[in-house]
Amino acid sequence: MFKRHQLPVASPISIKGLINGLFAAITGSHQRDLNLERSLLDLYDAKSAVLTNSGTNALAEAIRIAIKSSKNKVVALPAYACADLITAAKKAGASILLYDTDPDTLSPDMESLESMIRKGSGTIVAAHLYGIPADMLTIRDLANKYNVVVIEDCAQTASSRIDGKLTGTFGDLTILSFGRGKGTTAGSGGALLAVSDRFSADVSLIESSLPKPGLGIKNLIITAITWMIGRPIVYAIPASIPQLGLGETHYKAPVETTRLSVSGRRLLRESLKAVERTRVIRAANASRLLDALRQPLGPSDTLDPFDTLPPLDTSDKSDTSAPLGAPGIRAIKPISNTSAGYLRLPILLDDNSRVIPELGIARGYPKTLDEYPEIDSMLLNRDTSTLSGAKQLAAKLYTLPTHHMLNDEDIIQLKNWLTSELRHNS
Repeated sequence: MFKRHQLPVASPISIKGLINGLFAAITGSHQRDLNLERSLLDLYDAKSAVLTNSGTNALAEAIRIAIKSSKNKVVALPAYACADLITAAKKAGASILLYDTDPDTLSPDMESLESMIRKGSGTIVAAHLYGIPADMLTIRDLANKYNVVVIEDCAQTASSRIDGKLTGTFGDLTILSFGRGKGTTAGSGGALLAVSDRFSADVSLIESSLPKPGLGIKNLIITAITWMIGRPIVYAIPASIPQLGLGETHYKAPVETTRLSVSGRRLLRESLKAVERTRVIRAANASRLLDALRQPLGPSDTLDPFDTLPPLDTSDKSDTSAPLGAPGIRAIKPISNTSAGYLRLPILLDDNSRVIPELGIARGYPKTLDEYPEIDSMLLNRDTSTLSGAKQLAAKLYTLPTHHMLNDEDIIQLKNWLTSELRHNS
């Protein structure tokens, strides 16, 4: 019998979605799912869309469109981000300028971003990390000031909002990812949306030029296996196999852009039904955990596993003025007037020697993008002293789970761990 091992992140996968995906693959229906596309267009107030085989390829196509429109192949990327951004830029034939990230908010360092625009960037890629919204209003102002294209990377947005408006509606082009571990999953896949009228025809042209989708049998099998072993009661088994590389981040070479598979479309349709419910659960779990960092320490603040937690607060509000930790451990603080999607709960931790992976605590990206050798031929700015915020995040950022498979005992154990860290750093 394996000890309970919590997943760092999880997406809702339903039996109904798997069965529908299998049925679609067996019948071989290759027709476009116009209702699915329309639901995404309505959700993001977009003008046209194409469903792709990965979020990385959706980003590559977005960068290609932006380069063609601006007649400028220089793209500004966040230095702290997934290595897939390098893959997308390489596939699009872009040159790269890296801008810094504010370690307190995970939003772009605006002075750094503006500097990269002045150095020649014609396109900005803004990424929402771990469900924490980037400051799209300021980014939009900069883009309008310098007439540059904004690509909003919503691979990890997890239905976060800015001034009550869904992230993914602020850029000129928006990309989504439906991979495992995202807020909405098709097992794999992504989407490119034209939010601006300016790019509607370009996205429609890509949609019409791609070959018919594959059945996605392999993806369906992997997703079914993920559904079976992606549970705390059995996750210790795959987590104990280093060769699987669970949670590791690596550069992946570009691959051909194709459509989202037949089975993937059915999985996505079912996953979209759970978006709001899982967002509320994540936000409520994050709020419970953040309480441990807000409250002053008493003589004994550990909770007994048999204690009763207060009911879930689903009001989606947070006290952004309260202190969130101590010098050696503190939570990322979302910018004002935002509602975080909390795909995970990111914290900055000076000393990682007491991290407990079995609780689902995981390291963030261990390297900044300039540290990947694959970027060398594309990178235009090599002075890493200007990327201090991103370097701090790579060294200190860890995440706590917030997903729907956490139970009260998991929350208690995580809060006790946070309390212990607070004591150590106070």
